[in-house]
Amino acid sequence: METTLYDKGGNPVAYISEDNGFAIYLWDGHAVSYLEGDRIYGWKGEHIGWFEKDIIYDSKGNRVGFTQKKKK
Repeated sequence: METTLYDKGGNPVAYISEDNGFAIYLWDGHAVSYLEGDRIYGWKGEHIGWFEKDIIYDSKGNRVGFTQKKKK
């Protein structure tokens, strides 16, 4: 299963592939990071942000993306 990630402007920019250990890919197929719990890490292991309640935050706590899931 895949979850599309959108930037602040609402443009689809990447997706989370649950089939590959929650890796995050750009649409051109390049794997750029991965999820471990609610934390996002780059391939070199550096912490680069969080993924909480369908919102992506950078390492400074700024909202930088989201999924299109609607809360009920």
